[in-house]
Amino acid sequence: MNRILQVLHSWAGWCPNHGVTLKKKEGNEYMDIVTQMKENGSQDGMRSPAIYSHRQVGIVQIWASIAALAIILGTGYFIPEMLPLFMIVSFILGLSLLLFSTLTVEVRNDIVWILFGPIHLIRRKIPLEFILDFSQVVTPWYYGWGIRYIKNGTLYNISGYEGIEIDMPGKKRIRIGTDDQEGLIEAIEMATGHSAAG
Repeated sequence: MNRILQVLHSWAGWCPNHGVTLKKKEGNEYMDIVTQMKENGSQDGMRSPAIYSHRQVGIVQIWASIAALAIILGTGYFIPEMLPLFMIVSFILGLSLLLFSTLTVEVRNDIVWILFGPIHLIRRKIPLEFILDFSQVVTPWYYGWGIRYIKNGTLYNISGYEGIEIDMPGKKRIRIGTDDQEGLIEAIEMATGHSAAG
């Protein structure tokens, strides 16, 4: 079971127990994940301390979703027969807010984490040994926000157009949108021991 969870963790950057191998305790039972994480001193499955953490809030997405919810629920009040459909749409909007309202980037001693939303259900990890190069970039407006596939890579962005681009093996790229380019660049330089390109 632990091997399956490790494969899930390495492939998706997430798994039910956050990639922590569960220890056995008395009675041949497995220690619950919360207790083990506390004992390990880890939080959210990330064992090494963060040397940089920055959260960006998607103000446009939040207010647009709130306005859409108000319009949908208001319309449902006047058209009761459409209320079930409006409730489904409202649930989807609320879920998208929960998943994509913020973007947190953390740099640790061994990994860069990209974490969406307050619950960090959608995440991506970048081991530092996979970072070949990195630089400051400006993302074209038509790339959009959210998670987008771009040429030879993936964009993670929640607001604005500034970001950093990370070059990885196989000519793959990861572009991270941020309103703190300099802080993120300095943190990756500190963690990797290499200077940014350009």
